[in-house]
Amino acid sequence: DAPLIGTPRVKGRSIVASVSDDGAGLVPHRSEIFVGKRRLVTTYNAARRELSAPVPPGLGGTRPVRVEAMDRVGNFASREAAIDLPSR
Repeated sequence: DAPLIGTPRVKGRSIVASVSDDGAGLVPHRSEIFVGKRRLVTTYNAARRELSAPVPPGLGGTRPVRVEAMDRVGNFASREAAIDLPSR
């Protein structure tokens, strides 16, 4: 089964989304967070089952955010939401 991605949200100065899979494990370099067309530097925390990325300066306001995740078997999932990003 494809990974399940929770709704992206802001936590501090980062965008965070929960991700669960069927036990295959995620491929970190294929699990990413985008703001519009801009790909962010994304980190996967396996213990928390979360993808996170810092909000870059200048990207405050309501923005479209897309989270993509792929597991080691090749199953792919994507989730989009408009979220309010903090401005500096």
